[in-house]
Amino acid sequence: MILGQVQEDYEVIGHCGGKAVVWNEFGALFYMQGTEQEAPAGTVVCREYLMPVQSLPIEEQNQIAELLLAGKGEKGDGKKERGI
Repeated sequence: MILGQVQEDYEVIGHCGGKAVVWNEFGALFYMQGTEQEAPAGTVVCREYLMPVQSLPIEEQNQIAELLLAGKGEKGDGKKERGI
């Protein structure tokens, strides 16, 4: 890493339809294929495995948005999972 270069963290925040939903510290949403067993909530993943949520069909985007708004789920650390 070059001095002064910003490195983003990508954290799994939940799961929907066989996909792990991920966000970075700037609030951008991404996804990757993965179950709760493969990529539990709270796992930090590499950017190279991620695709933007906006590239999903609108129905799947809406599903993810609904789950985020519902605020369901528990993370392993006892904090509320961010909706999924």
